[in-house]
Amino acid sequence: MIENNMQSYKSFKVNLPNNKEKNVTIKLHKNKNDYYLTDENIWVRNFLKPNVVPKDINGFYDKEEVKTLLDNEMKNQEMQMLDFFSETIIHKKILIISDGFGFSDSTAWLDQLPKDVKIITVYGASRFWKSKRLPDYMVFTNPFEDSLTCLPERIFPFLIASSRSCNKFIKRYPNKIFRYNTTPDENYESPISHKSADYVDEYRSSISAAIILASKMKCEKLCIAYPINAYEKQRPGTEKIEDTNFHFYPQQKIAKNIIDANLFWKKLGNSNTNISYIGIKNSLLFANYIEPNNLEKFYE
Repeated sequence: MIENNMQSYKSFKVNLPNNKEKNVTIKLHKNKNDYYLTDENIWVRNFLKPNVVPKDINGFYDKEEVKTLLDNEMKNQEMQMLDFFSETIIHKKILIISDGFGFSDSTAWLDQLPKDVKIITVYGASRFWKSKRLPDYMVFTNPFEDSLTCLPERIFPFLIASSRSCNKFIKRYPNKIFRYNTTPDENYESPISHKSADYVDEYRSSISAAIILASKMKCEKLCIAYPINAYEKQRPGTEKIEDTNFHFYPQQKIAKNIIDANLFWKKLGNSNTNISYIGIKNSLLFANYIEPNNLEKFYE
């Protein structure tokens, strides 16, 4: 352990499947939160640590972007949305499904999913939904207008949205909307969300938010489907995903490692939680790969 200005760092090895190990560094911050360091030097907070004031220490947004966040929050405050944390929403079995590599193959097995499994979509999964089995929720975090490309056209599950989410998207969404406050960072917190009783960590990642929301729902069996955007052939600027035959761009690698860091905290804080994933085998470190046809047994 290394101490520095009332902060300390712990580095250790974590055992992974296939007799592999991962070197992990944790910052025990003077603000009382603990943070996992990704390979890209992003600090991912232990969202399950009790009795701390949540704080994002990465500074993901510049000054101009902060103006957009504030504008969204002011406009969204005028919308009729339910406070997610004022509701009692408990689901023991959850599937988070994204539109990453392999999503187009999801229709058949989704129709066979047990009825007590709740489905949360992220990104464009609801927009391109083809299964007869409909999703229950969509998690939405994007504050910018480019998010309108993910607005569904015919399938509209209940929406769980950040208070910072793009107001134009919120206005156009024709179903019940639950709102939550995003964890503030060291440079920005709006007066609207100040001293909120509950926050959700995002890292500009809807999958990360969905993992944390699933934890808030007391989920005990969690599967994440197609979380990785990747390519079977190398493209200019891509790199190989270790232990796979797939390639991705640096930004997609960052997103993957943030997901892994949240799963690290989820497993550490909820040792009884069973976490699996569908998609590119060997792409996630802290979840067990599973084939879709084994999901029914997973959710027993």
